[in-house]
Amino acid sequence: MRRALAVAGQELHAAWANLLFNSIPAAMIIPRPLRALIYRCRGMRIRSWRIGAGCFFGGADIEIGEKTFINVGCFFDASAPIAIGANCLLGPRVTIVTSSHHLDADRTLGGAPVTIEDGCWIGAGATLLPGVTVGAGCVIAAGAVVTHNCQPYGLYAGVPARRIRSLDIQGEAATEKGGRSGSVAVLRTRV
Repeated sequence: MRRALAVAGQELHAAWANLLFNSIPAAMIIPRPLRALIYRCRGMRIRSWRIGAGCFFGGADIEIGEKTFINVGCFFDASAPIAIGANCLLGPRVTIVTSSHHLDADRTLGGAPVTIEDGCWIGAGATLLPGVTVGAGCVIAAGAVVTHNCQPYGLYAGVPARRIRSLDIQGEAATEKGGRSGSVAVLRTRV
């Protein structure tokens, strides 16, 4: 009986947390700055208020950089840390999965962090799987499934995603570390 009550208490706590930190802030009626404030109260490290409605955050170990835009309906598993850099654009229904099932005899749960570096564009419906790093300046095509790390400044597409071509940065945005300065960079594809 005590075990059943303990499990019921845990389920009730999880339901309230889901209501407070997913259902309410995900509503279309909630303004984006208020949505970001609610997520910050949960413990997420957010430096951008541009998060669309309908997003699901499975945990609080999430970092979102300045001027990053997250479109509607994105899913963040967050069983392991998720780090999204500055000036990134995530299209609608992007899925970031950090959990996995080990194929050992116990079928235990595991996970690995996902990192999206500065200046990336992730297309609508793309999926990033556990343990991947998307290098700075990458473009991930709509519907792509990223199963391995993406080297910086590349266009990736397909299932599984593969590098289609390199992207060049033009203008004064490039720095000596290969990163981006405060000015706007222009990406151009190398044919």
